[in-house]
Parts: sequence; C-alpha cells; structure tokens
Amino acid sequence: MKVYVGIALLFVARVSFATDHNNIETGRPLLFDDAYSIAFGEREFQVGLNTSAGKFGLMTSFGYGFAKNQELSIGFNTLQGSSNGYELSFFQNLAREVENSPALGFRLTARATPGTKPSGQLRMIVTKALHQYDKVHLNLDLNTNESPGLIFGYSNPLGYPKKFDLTLVSELAFEHKETSLGIGIRKQIDARSTLDLGMRAGKQVQFIGGVSISF
Repeated sequence: MKVYVGIALLFVARVSFATDHNNIETGRPLLFDDAYSIAFGEREFQVGLNTSAGKFGLMTSFGYGFAKNQELSIGFNTLQGSSNGYELSFFQNLAREVENSPALGFRLTARATPGTKPSGQLRMIVTKALHQYDKVHLNLDLNTNESPGLIFGYSNPLGYPKKFDLTLVSELAFEHKETSLGIGIRKQIDARSTLDLGMRAGKQVQFIGGVSISF
C-alpha cells in the first residue's frame, strides 16, 4: 500500500497541473455523477484514498474527453488485504439543461477483480438546477450482478457569485441493499486541480479524500 501511495503522489507532484470543482464525478468524493462530461480534449488524472473499518484503499483513474460531451476513463482500485480491481468507463452527456428540461447523461462501466465474476453497470443520470446555482442529481444504476441502485445527490457552490472555489455535495444512496448518507466538499486549489473530502455512513463509516488534476 505504501508503494502505491508513493507512486500516486509522485505522479501528482510531477504532472503539469483544468478541472472544475462544480463538475461532480462518482467517487470524488461521493457515489453520484452529474450529467456533464469533462471538456473535449481534456485529460484528467484522479487519485484518492479511503478508509473503512480500519482498512485503507487507493483509487486512481485517468479520463479523456475524446469527443464533444463524451469521455473514456480507466481506473484502478485496491483495498488493504483484498485483490486489486480494474474498471473501464464510457460517459456521454445526452442533453444540457434548457429552461425546465434537465440535463441528461449516462455512464457505462465494466469492472473486473481477479478471482471474481466480472460485472457491468448502466447508470442513467439526471441533473436539474433548483435555483440559480444549486442542483439536484438523480442516478439510477442497473447492475449485472447486483440489484438496481438509486442515488439522490445535491450540490451547491458555496459563496457564489462573490467567490467560486468551493462546492458542497451530499447524497442519499440505496446501493447493493444498503442505505447510506454522504456529505463532502470539492475545493478548487488552482486552475487545474481540485481537492475533495467526504464521509459516507451506512453499514460502516467511510472517509474519502483525493485530488483531480487536468492537463
């Protein structure tokens, strides 16, 4: 685990630091997505640590906006004492929010862990502004090896329009026969990097922290 953390931090330190703290992606730091992709031509590296039940996990991913409103990402996850997991994901924004019509998107994800059956997920995503700045997000997950999941998310850029570098996120999730509550923040460090911190409470309490860097 120390080796993985060291490699990830070294990569972060050497990469040329544009990521948007108000663009919410699964795992950073909670479970839900918003309906928007990263920008066309943008590359994004993410690394995060989580702790649950005394065990530590490392999450890394690389995403690329290969076409307008579309992105591909590949991820690597490991949990102390468990096998490593890999995932490949395709995301597409189907429609942007216009007047009373919400933004729509979907994510297709394939996951594999040595020694276990591969799994897949289709996530349908709806994002709608409540007022001028805060938004609600609905994620419906259809899973190959698990029951369907449902996540209600909320995001609010704190201090906007006077200040725009901090977003509050929260969620209520019904995933894999478990109900959980989550809360977190996304903090813009500079033009290309965002720090995220969060906590989820379900059957166990999980703390998540990470950084996203675009280049």
